Amino acid sequence: MKMPPKTPLWFVSRLASFRELLLKLNETANSVPPVTVVVLDGFLSMFTIIAVEELGIPITLFYTVAASSFMGIKQYRALMEKGLAPLKDA
Repeated sequence: MKMPPKTPLWFVSRLASFRELLLKLNETANSVPPVTVVVLDGFLSMFTIIAVEELGIPITLFYTVAASSFMGIKQYRALMEKGLAPLKDA
């Protein structure tokens, strides 16, 4: 995949590193099973999706931010009862 001209260097570097890791893991001479699926945190998935799609590996995204938000909302009453929420000014 050709990167747009203003793609940040950190992005290109991480994409190349992740792609290289997948290729090494999938070498036939390797003693470990090949990568057959990649599960990613949906919040930090920018360059990983590109690499996985280039190599034709199935991908799924797991959004942990939604789970942590749910737990925060679910536990808010208990936090209020214990005096831990709302946060007091320092």
